Amino acid sequence: MALSITLGARTWIERLWSGIADRGRPYADVPGAATPPLDRARLLAMALLSERGEASGAAVARELLQVLGTLEAGDRAAFRHFLAGNFLPDQESLRAAAEAYRPSPRPSGPWRCSNAPSRPARSCCGG
Repeated sequence: MALSITLGARTWIERLWSGIADRGRPYADVPGAATPPLDRARLLAMALLSERGEASGAAVARELLQVLGTLEAGDRAAFRHFLAGNFLPDQESLRAAAEAYRPSPRPSGPWRCSNAPSRPARSCCGG
């Protein structure tokens, strides 16, 4: 039976990502395990936007994935509503970026749209 190159590469990447997350854990803003799962998921999602380092962001992302896997159906729906209501781009910044892009569409233009801050990012970054 031949080994899959993809399977080996994926395993290597997963180990690499896990190692990065392990190293970033002490620097990550991770709420305690005693926090109710839905609240913990919300806090981790907000922390993920505010993390500055790759390692700490990886640690927060890993924690968030673990918590999301434990949520009941109702809490998963509530978390999706939380994301939809709190992680939208700032409408004025997005509108201004779209208006600036329309007269002269080019590859560098859309990057301005992607830089429009979301609401939690602005509150975390003082914007």
